[in-house]
Amino acid sequence: MVYPVAPGIGWWTAPSGALDKEPGDALARLLGATRAATLRVIEDGCNTAELARRIGVSPPTASEHAAVLREARLIASVRRRNRRLHTLTPLGTGLLHRHARRS
Repeated sequence: MVYPVAPGIGWWTAPSGALDKEPGDALARLLGATRAATLRVIEDGCNTAELARRIGVSPPTASEHAAVLREARLIASVRRRNRRLHTLTPLGTGLLHRHARRS
């Protein structure tokens, strides 16, 4: 005989600290290491060439990562002359700060 038990209130939350076994790696697990790094670098605002240099990839690859983050509404990009400037959206800022590395 099986008796189904309904989950209690807050069943989806883990005990305090259980979700972040290694601080800061949850964001990398969610987005992938390069996209997490991309989000962190964009926090201060940068153009695509700076982004590529900071995360160690080619400009086309950096542009692709930025496009995915933009489609997810984590960053916003505006064109300034012949460059595209990337900044975090409030959603991106919230995600980044929620999963900030703890030293």
